[in-house]
Amino acid sequence: MFALDVDSVWLANRLNALSREECVHEQKVLLGQMFRHALTFFTQSTDGDGAGAGASAESGSGGEGEEQRRKRNALETLVVFFHAVLQKDLAGWEIMDLLSGTMSESDLIFGRLVEGIESTLENPEAPVALKHRTLQLALVFACGIGQLSPGAYLLRRDLFPSIVMLIKLPETTPFTFESILLISVLLNYHKSEAANLNPYLRRVRGSVDHTFLSKACWALGYAFDTVSKKYQEIQDDTPPSLASTFGSFLTALRPDRALSSTPVETPKELFKDQPIEAAAGLLPLYELLQLNPVFTSVIVESLTTEGGPSSSGPTNRPPMIFSFVSLASYLFTHASSVGTPRSLSYANLTMRIIALMTSDEPMTAKFARESGNIRICRQRLPRLPESPTSRPILCSILDCLVLWLRHNLHKKLEVSSYRSCIYSVHSILWMLGRQRIRLEYHWEELWKSIFLLLEFTSSRVDNVKVLGRVDELIEETLIALELATLLAERLVPTPEALHQFVYELVRSKDIVDRQLSTLTALEVMIPSPSTQPRGVPLTIQAQALRAIKTIQGIITYYEGKINEKGTEMEIGDVMNVIATEVERDGLQTAPDREPEGPTRRLDSSSEGFVKWACRDGLALLSSA
Repeated sequence: MFALDVDSVWLANRLNALSREECVHEQKVLLGQMFRHALTFFTQSTDGDGAGAGASAESGSGGEGEEQRRKRNALETLVVFFHAVLQKDLAGWEIMDLLSGTMSESDLIFGRLVEGIESTLENPEAPVALKHRTLQLALVFACGIGQLSPGAYLLRRDLFPSIVMLIKLPETTPFTFESILLISVLLNYHKSEAANLNPYLRRVRGSVDHTFLSKACWALGYAFDTVSKKYQEIQDDTPPSLASTFGSFLTALRPDRALSSTPVETPKELFKDQPIEAAAGLLPLYELLQLNPVFTSVIVESLTTEGGPSSSGPTNRPPMIFSFVSLASYLFTHASSVGTPRSLSYANLTMRIIALMTSDEPMTAKFARESGNIRICRQRLPRLPESPTSRPILCSILDCLVLWLRHNLHKKLEVSSYRSCIYSVHSILWMLGRQRIRLEYHWEELWKSIFLLLEFTSSRVDNVKVLGRVDELIEETLIALELATLLAERLVPTPEALHQFVYELVRSKDIVDRQLSTLTALEVMIPSPSTQPRGVPLTIQAQALRAIKTIQGIITYYEGKINEKGTEMEIGDVMNVIATEVERDGLQTAPDREPEGPTRRLDSSSEGFVKWACRDGLALLSSA
């Protein structure tokens, strides 16, 4: 048995053709026997890999031994079997009953499975291909089971050392992506209820293995690059060069192009299957950032020395953070236009990752000082202004936030992601003010996008009211905007940028004035700051009211100065008035106010995303 090579395609087609009812009734006995026989040959020869190899050498055939061949074929059968059967929407007890024959044998059968996986991964004599397929067996089982009860068997044995060993050994380093995806799926098994019982959570939290974390960082960057390139293959959004811009100018001068239409967007239907499955790497990135403090230092160190998967020296690959930020720009640009639960879930997790990064002040400060060339999505109109080839990383992160604010204002507003976005904006402004870093950035794009959000919510109160927590989004946005007014003179790089900020405030007067009535329509009880007990922090509602008054005060002051010069004024004249006032007296804001950092606690749960990581993990293995 299992002496012949497995026709994986044929077997997968036959198993996939079975219905759920056939699996648990007519074909139950046959399927159970197939699994248990395969498991027997996979596990009983675990200690015989070396012997099998020796027998092969003695025979002089140069191939694998008979025992090793049977093990390989049994393993292949198990991978194909799990991939097909675990997608039949079976309950946990049905899976245990099907695979074990009887529920009483479940501990024995699943215990042997996990022990066989561990023994093969640890066996120094096992061929690299066998270890790789065993890793995939563990991954397909973990992703196929998801949060069902049989997944608990993967927690009874600690596979973490075996998986990390695969990542660190040069011959198995190419399997790093699958390895860290497996770890992230395992540590999310009933994460909230069984955190104290999950060995993978403890291992990731306590790991100080720099080699493991560095290789994980490299593998994630490679995966993110691959995902971004798929977007670029659908629509080439390469930033224009001087030559291409000049060529376009000459083309526009041709008589037959004189009446050419403006650029049009690629139909959104072409992006409906994006991102590709390798984007599941966002889950391990999120978990490593959230759980492991050493990983943050690895990301920062990679900005100067990004090594390849099997060497410690620099390569031509960009640092992982460059690849991540580029991918984020594509995810944010297309999330709501595609509008699938999957695309929105990926965008939501990516926004949480950015929120985690920007909540770390030293890391964010490093991003403000380190520069590089990060490709930002330009596939939807209006596009962001063209930027220098190399600029601070934080500018590209701000671009991602602007793209989210700009392109995802839909009836079903993604309130959670918008709140995380505003949190990141607040964190960045707070850090820049504290560090006194003047960032060379097109700030007016951020200010316009923030006012666009406030205008959207205030003009569609009845639509957004049913979404929940929109009031908190508006309050947090107003508080972040007030912070910008308090710190503006420390943030913007030029006087002209400060004048532009004041102009955006003044031209958005009607939007600001509507915010109090919007919050009232959302049934928010807004107390007066004067009624707050001394020494007690203001509620978020009181902070929002204070923010409205601060911003209105600035607008009223400069609007009065503008009106003194006349009511019929061009934009240039308005800007001259603002410039004169600001240059003479500075920005007129609340002089007695101390800026405050964000107070909202980030939601650390990734449970809503894990199912997508599992589905895409299975999809990756189906094409392996």
